[in-house]
Amino acid sequence: MKLLNSGAYAYMADFEDQTTPTWANILDGQVNMKAAIHRTLDYKDENGTCWKLKPNEELATPIVRPRSWHLNEEFFLVDAKPIAGGLFDFGLYFFHNAKQLVQNGIGPYFYLPKLESHLEARLWNDIFNFAQDYTDMPRGTIRGTVLIETITATFEMEEIIYELRLS
Repeated sequence: MKLLNSGAYAYMADFEDQTTPTWANILDGQVNMKAAIHRTLDYKDENGTCWKLKPNEELATPIVRPRSWHLNEEFFLVDAKPIAGGLFDFGLYFFHNAKQLVQNGIGPYFYLPKLESHLEARLWNDIFNFAQDYTDMPRGTIRGTVLIETITATFEMEEIIYELRLS
């Protein structure tokens, strides 16, 4: 809550590197993000001080960093196999928050970690487009950004940017 109220331009909820990816931690992070976005988050510290969110226009813009493709979510299975943790993180966050984020005057924004090729960027763009089409949101409502973190991605920077051009 203090980070959202900090006056910073953006706040990144990092499900990739800053969270131990236990089932409880992932779900707690999602619950907290939903509470913040839907404005039901409040907090009373050990001194009895009550913390509440500032008005929407004063809050840091939330950005979610889902887990990478190689990190599976062992507790969510499709055809008896775990799905990629990033898909789980994206899907849960988008489903519970996208419409409220748009109503709040922003949108669902994502930082995509450790992309290695333009094909991974294309896959994310396909996922974004499917989610927008499925929920009748205009394409481009979801935005994605990347940091070139791998040597292979350095050789495909322009292609990665091209694939995410509508994100």
